[in-house]
Amino acid sequence: MAAPGSGVSSLDEIQETILFKLVMEGDWETIVNQYERDPNTHRQKVTWLGDTALHVAVAEGLEDTVKKLLQVILLETAPVQGGLEAQNDDGNTPLHIAASIGSAAMCQEIAQLNKSLVSYRNKDGETPLFLAADQGHTDAFLCLVDICDANDARYSYCRRLSDGQTVLHSAIFGQYFSEYLAYDCLFIYLFSDNIKWTTYHGVQG
Repeated sequence: MAAPGSGVSSLDEIQETILFKLVMEGDWETIVNQYERDPNTHRQKVTWLGDTALHVAVAEGLEDTVKKLLQVILLETAPVQGGLEAQNDDGNTPLHIAASIGSAAMCQEIAQLNKSLVSYRNKDGETPLFLAADQGHTDAFLCLVDICDANDARYSYCRRLSDGQTVLHSAIFGQYFSEYLAYDCLFIYLFSDNIKWTTYHGVQG
């Protein structure tokens, strides 16, 4: 990074500024072109929260744009891999964002490219699977459950590490009964050994 007051900006800083302006202007066609020309832009932060352009596209629900960005990211080669796995300052990946807004379509598009993303945790210890349930998004939750391998690890993804709360707690606390999310979560737990899990505060789920 250039020294304060030097009036000189590094190439990365210039590129980040360009991407930031493009994102603010909603010029996604140019952003896709930038992604194609320079793989290093895939991980560049464009907001104060440390989001990449892909984070923002997902948050805005731009499914077609997200598909185009993902197609470009698929062409990444070492050592510039990481566009899918990039985490913002809260530790959220683009998949976390897709899950939190309830977009099953974008969850599918992202997770099918790297199934391990379902296991990534943010700074609160939340996985995308947990966030989908916590926000009451049944379709996104079930999409991610299907993507997970049916093993013991899947159940650990259903728990927030900061307080031990599970997806079943979230569904019940959020009263997500009309969406059938609570019943789906209960079904998962009835067929696991984790039915007796409790939060760190002693609330059983």
